[in-house]
Amino acid sequence: MENASRSTSLQKLLVAAAILTFLVLAIGSVVTHRPQIDEGMFADPARNLVEHGSFGTTSLETDGSPLLRIANRTYWVMPVFLLNVAASFEAFGFGLTQMRMVSVLWGLALLASIYLIAYRISRERWLAVVALMVAAGDYMVLETASSGRMDMMSASLGFLAIAVYLILRERNLLAAVLASHMVMTIDGLTHPNAIMAWLGLVFLTIYLDRSRLRLKHVLAAAVPYLVGGLAFGFDLAKALGDG
Repeated sequence: MENASRSTSLQKLLVAAAILTFLVLAIGSVVTHRPQIDEGMFADPARNLVEHGSFGTTSLETDGSPLLRIANRTYWVMPVFLLNVAASFEAFGFGLTQMRMVSVLWGLALLASIYLIAYRISRERWLAVVALMVAAGDYMVLETASSGRMDMMSASLGFLAIAVYLILRERNLLAAVLASHMVMTIDGLTHPNAIMAWLGLVFLTIYLDRSRLRLKHVLAAAVPYLVGGLAFGFDLAKALGDG
């Protein structure tokens, strides 16, 4: 019992140290990295939404471009990250640091998701702790978490969708399928690279629960994509039809 208690305390200490290390390094990168052109382009519609109530991109030259009326409505990239950045600007003011901190916070979600996935698959807390520690100190994780792009948010949502599925599948498979694909839909509305996480989720679902899957599970998985696709399609049609 005493050894188990010491092991648990050590695990908590290592997790806390890994998270603190991640925050220190990521925030340090936030304030020292030089600005990227993508950060300017993505900050533009978020700032316009907060300051002018218009979700348009006004920083790009559109003469001769197929991007019609993007000054009125941004549809050339997926909208969810930009809305997240707009919320940060609304709460904390406009600035590169405020934009990049969105990615830092999503980086914490990524670490939590990695821990949960590792534990649910292995049932070994030490393995989950090691997985979290490795991710927290990984160069690409830190680089992505300190960038004002949607990559970290997209990666975090993808891992979160898989974690949600693994947590819920034993208690309620239908809820696991529906909830995980709801998160994955939001991921798809953040960045098209969500397809990679989607493939992982589908593989795990078939590998772990193929004997339990029924038509209702397939339909439950499809509903979030239908709703998300219709919402984005409506917004795109409105943007192209304006003016």
